[in-house]
Amino acid sequence: MVCLLAYIVYVISHQVYSQHTQAVDGDPEFIVSVEGLHKSLCFKVEGQDGEVIRLVQDDHTGIRVNARLFMVNESKNTYISTVSIIRKNIVIIVKPQTVMVNREIFVWGNMTAFLIRGHRVVLDENFLAVTFRRINVTAIVRRHMIPSVDETDELSYLGFYISDGRGFSQYTHGLLGQFLYKRVSIDNLRYRNGRAKARLNVVSPLKPIARRAVATLGESVNRALNVTSPCWMLRKNGRGVVDGQYRHYVVENMRDLRLLEF
Repeated sequence: MVCLLAYIVYVISHQVYSQHTQAVDGDPEFIVSVEGLHKSLCFKVEGQDGEVIRLVQDDHTGIRVNARLFMVNESKNTYISTVSIIRKNIVIIVKPQTVMVNREIFVWGNMTAFLIRGHRVVLDENFLAVTFRRINVTAIVRRHMIPSVDETDELSYLGFYISDGRGFSQYTHGLLGQFLYKRVSIDNLRYRNGRAKARLNVVSPLKPIARRAVATLGESVNRALNVTSPCWMLRKNGRGVVDGQYRHYVVENMRDLRLLEF
């Protein structure tokens, strides 16, 4: 049984941490693969302490994913403190200390797997995966525990990944979900001071008229694997590529299920 659980975690983690991923992790940085580009897009958001943002919404599957931000006073950086994953008869609330599945509380630790209302949940020391019943959707939450230099304190935060998004509809949205079906192409590529800059054409199922954005080729860190890879860096809050403005993704609370309009 332990070997089977380890194999499940291995397979899912290698899917989600591959180059074809939709992820938000760190402070917080979005790293997304899109149709039309060989390299990922990446951008950071600058939210406020305590804000809750909509990462994913899809009325076809009924899935909502929200995340609460918290601010580290010394650096003023924001990280994710809580993730909620909700679909009809299952509610998962993930925090660095505990995981709540419906009303049952679990602690991070020994590897375990179980079914709840037909949905498969796998949990180990720093990794949670949920695969939804009858649809090809698997979501991952990764826990990070970073000790301070003097080891007297610890920074604990979460990252969220879409491992398998095939079951999401083309109208999936949210700060992260909208990139599942976006198409981006390079319209113009030039080099300035040794760095590649590109003008991008962006087409979304919800906004079929192409928009333009500017990106610079840089690097992003995959915090799950601790490796660096090239990506097209967008302006703050993904301006020009993200639909609407950052404030349009702020919701009232972790259980907010309203369908946001864009």
